[in-house]
Amino acid sequence: MQRLFWRTGGGARLVAAISEALEQPGRMTRRLHRHLLELRGILFLDHAHDDPECDFGYLQMLEPEDPVVPEICLLADGLHDTLCAAGITPKSDEHAA
Repeated sequence: MQRLFWRTGGGARLVAAISEALEQPGRMTRRLHRHLLELRGILFLDHAHDDPECDFGYLQMLEPEDPVVPEICLLADGLHDTLCAAGITPKSDEHAA
């Protein structure tokens, strides 16, 4: 997953923080919850068009035929399904398959 985010221009620190937090025993922290939702937002491009400060210029490098695009979609769908199953994201969310 980190390789994918380096290729698309960012997110490696977020993925590292999530990985580190998931290795910790105990309940999920608010920080981890926030990071998981942030990752989901990146994968679904939730803020690509509504935030002028947001730098999604790296997406211009991606072509729809790029083999990484289906991988990103699978990651996004899998994360969404997992967050729904954990009760973190509502199942009625607009990204649900």
